[in-house]
Amino acid sequence: MTDPRFFQTAGPFTLGDVLEHLGLGPDILPGTFGRSADTPTEVDYDLLLTDVAPLSEADPGHLSFFHNSAYAEALRTTRAGAVFVTPDAETLVPAGVTRIVVQDPYRCFGQAATLFHPPTVTTETIIDPSAQVSPDAQLGAGVNIGPFVHIGAGAQVGAHEAARTTHIIDRPTHQNCDITD
Repeated sequence: MTDPRFFQTAGPFTLGDVLEHLGLGPDILPGTFGRSADTPTEVDYDLLLTDVAPLSEADPGHLSFFHNSAYAEALRTTRAGAVFVTPDAETLVPAGVTRIVVQDPYRCFGQAATLFHPPTVTTETIIDPSAQVSPDAQLGAGVNIGPFVHIGAGAQVGAHEAARTTHIIDRPTHQNCDITD
């Protein structure tokens, strides 16, 4: 589904791995896992998932989600292995598809997608020619300093952080954040 020129691919993962990555499990959402709503069963934590995909393109090795009634027909006919759905949509999940009932399927899908397609981490530091970086600023490995950014004396920017367009960083330490416009 994804273009390998743009996205790194990881996996496959079991459904249990995905749920653990999201911090979800039967202790958090008791009784909400199963096959179709008319034949509930225990979740198959060993279900092997190879990727994420939209409902209409998913096959039994894919994880998908449903969050908009405009896609109700796509949910009813999906071949996905597992689908994140809200409680009011679980009856639309076809037999043979594992339903994972959550409050925010869109968010859960997005978080799961980062497991299958983790962000690329680079150690190359990139500084736009128009940026002003003080000689005594401390930049971690792999920072990305965009156009017209000012990094003042004594400022510290942590590894793999990004400061894009016209930001001014003086003194504070910036770590675990994306300083974007």
